[in-house]
Amino acid sequence: MAIIPSMVLPNPPAVSSEQSFTIGLTIENSEADAITINGIHFWDENNILTLGDFSPCLPIKFQVVSGGTPVTSSVPAWGTATQSDVVYYVGNISGSTLQTIQTSGSYGGDNKNFTPVSSSVIIPAGATGSYQVSARAPNTNRGTQNAINFGQQTANVKGRITINNEVRYYDLGNNNIFVFPTDGIIGAELEMTPAPPANFVISAQGFARPENFDNFDAVFSTNLILSNGEKLPLPPWLPTRNNYTSSDPSVISVVAEGAFGATTPSTTLTNSVGSIYGGQNTKLTAGGGAATFTFPVGSQPNSINYATISNEIAAGLTASLTIGLQETALASIQVVPNFLSIQSGSIVPTKTFYTLTDGTIYQADGNQIPYPTFVSSQPNAVAVNASGSITGSVDAQANVLITATLGSTTTTLSVVLNKIV
Repeated sequence: MAIIPSMVLPNPPAVSSEQSFTIGLTIENSEADAITINGIHFWDENNILTLGDFSPCLPIKFQVVSGGTPVTSSVPAWGTATQSDVVYYVGNISGSTLQTIQTSGSYGGDNKNFTPVSSSVIIPAGATGSYQVSARAPNTNRGTQNAINFGQQTANVKGRITINNEVRYYDLGNNNIFVFPTDGIIGAELEMTPAPPANFVISAQGFARPENFDNFDAVFSTNLILSNGEKLPLPPWLPTRNNYTSSDPSVISVVAEGAFGATTPSTTLTNSVGSIYGGQNTKLTAGGGAATFTFPVGSQPNSINYATISNEIAAGLTASLTIGLQETALASIQVVPNFLSIQSGSIVPTKTFYTLTDGTIYQADGNQIPYPTFVSSQPNAVAVNASGSITGSVDAQANVLITATLGSTTTTLSVVLNKIV
């Protein structure tokens, strides 16, 4: 048996500048006897929130009936002559028991100076008492004279309770409340560490998990974007304000929220006087935004698996970033021949070869291995189709450049169109 207190925070535990709200407390009494609550004291360890007094707990009386047989009686429904059945217990029915439970007194307190008051609240055995205190967030808007630093806008509410005239301190868990500025937030963005390549496609060949990451490959973090261009980072542990999701966890899985941890060093090094050096082989363990990659195996050139990582901070405010994974990167494209001299009516097929970063060479076939995108600088003079076949279209003299592009890799071939003499 025990006395179990629990703090009830706003849901989500994040409030806006100058917002008023309440913080609740429940005390479950599973003891065999009633307990008396003489006083409750809440305070913000970081001195950000203004906390008021606890609301009075008015006396209450209720009855519990068990056993016996209920009585069914037909009475007119309210405002009509229609009969309706009402089922109720009568205390003197044979076999039933009627228990009256009553609490008494009230609590008035001060969140700065903890002084037990003469009045009190009784919680019967097996019952739960509920209480609440009013709170107000400070002015955190940008540009205001009394604005606090954004990095300090995390309140940490603590509590102590006097039960049966004994002051008790309770660890009520993570009671952080995050305070948002209300002005100037125009959007949000995700960043990734290590930074992705310019085309946001990561190849397995050449990628290595950072040495200080234990069980994940990258970290996604969220910044709020203000109208003045300033970026405000969101802490990864912040619950409900961080809710990272992946559009395809089989490609990239991500941790929704939570603090990062650390591994225990596998070895302990000491200096000549016996002092222990810290940090040997210590690595970060996954927290909010930590992502794990699953690269494709046996994929063809330009075969990329994509996943979009998102963090819905609030309704209408979501940050997203799309990352692609591939087995090997495309190193170069070769079109053969890469120089042609043709006349009007000439049709010359070409072949396209891809060289990957692992040295493998594939020939494009338009099926499993796609053709690049071909573009002619003068399509009216020299046309090129989807497979790279070149056609002289007019009887004229021209120098034409054909561009072949796949993803971010490009090559060119030159065509001289000759006038028929």
